[in-house]
Amino acid sequence: MPRVKPVASRTSWVLISSGKRELHGTSPWHLFDFLCKAAVNTKQEIHVAVSTNSPTKPILVFSETGKFLRHFGDRLVTKPGRLPRSVNQVVIICDSQDNLYGALRSWPLIRKYSFGGIPIAEQPTHRSRLQSLTMPRYLDLETWPRRQVFEFYLPFDKPYFNVCTRLDVTNLLNELRKRKGTSVSLSYHYLSLRAANEIEPFRYRLRQGKVLVHDVINGGTTLMLPNETFTLVYFDYHEDFTEFMEGATRAVEEVLTGDGAFRPRHEDDARIHCTTLPWISFTSFSHARRWGREDSVPKISFGKFMKENERTLMPFSVEVHHSLMDGLHVGRYIARIEEMLAHPETWLD
Repeated sequence: MPRVKPVASRTSWVLISSGKRELHGTSPWHLFDFLCKAAVNTKQEIHVAVSTNSPTKPILVFSETGKFLRHFGDRLVTKPGRLPRSVNQVVIICDSQDNLYGALRSWPLIRKYSFGGIPIAEQPTHRSRLQSLTMPRYLDLETWPRRQVFEFYLPFDKPYFNVCTRLDVTNLLNELRKRKGTSVSLSYHYLSLRAANEIEPFRYRLRQGKVLVHDVINGGTTLMLPNETFTLVYFDYHEDFTEFMEGATRAVEEVLTGDGAFRPRHEDDARIHCTTLPWISFTSFSHARRWGREDSVPKISFGKFMKENERTLMPFSVEVHHSLMDGLHVGRYIARIEEMLAHPETWLD
């Protein structure tokens, strides 16, 4: 029976295997004593890649206390014993968004899995490039034209600025009427997240005086519960609207059918934070902040629809860290959303 024990630190683990076992409620699977790679995500879940000549899933996931959680991944073999287990050795690594990248020793392909183990991308390459795919990228402050502005605002007690405007969502609502069952709220969350991924400063985050550049940022928003409290729901960004909606809808359903616990992900800043106030057509907005933290995540707010001259307008607020961007960049962001809202059919197909 395999067991997990800590080595050196809370997040350094070794899987010790003694042959085979059957997990209660799952099909039989086999473990071997050759450990290929281990990776820990931001939730302190330990991913272990094992070598096997069995047609089973090669990546095992444990909690930090050693409880088995799930397993996933793809093998080269379809029948036991067709290939030696050394051929199927897997190299894995987690990125800051809890995606996992895996490459087989004899398969020139890197596959990207979501947090839940769903394949979401793959790239023909050699496994030696696996580490470089998830290495953090930082701005070169020495050559950054905004360096002096960055350093000026960095020590401010309140280095954030907020811009409020109104977005014309008339065409979006007309388009969604043709798409029965499509969430209006998730649709404008999609457009705001897509624009944020396109405007690079919205992917900047502070890291101990440096500027990290995320390749992709995901979303998170508030969700009202039946007891009139709210919780948080997190969803991944996908450029494809249908794929985004499937994942975001599933995330909302999981929260609504779960315990409704309030679980903020403070360490996961590869996101934009959103909130919706469908009761207020606000004209100004300010977010709660905890001073002393490198909180550089943009905050987006959506308000109550209002009618004006046969058009439907929605209050919209953007709050950002002034060290990382200026009004120019926020203006580009809003202009990009306005462009999408003018012709939503282009972006929702």
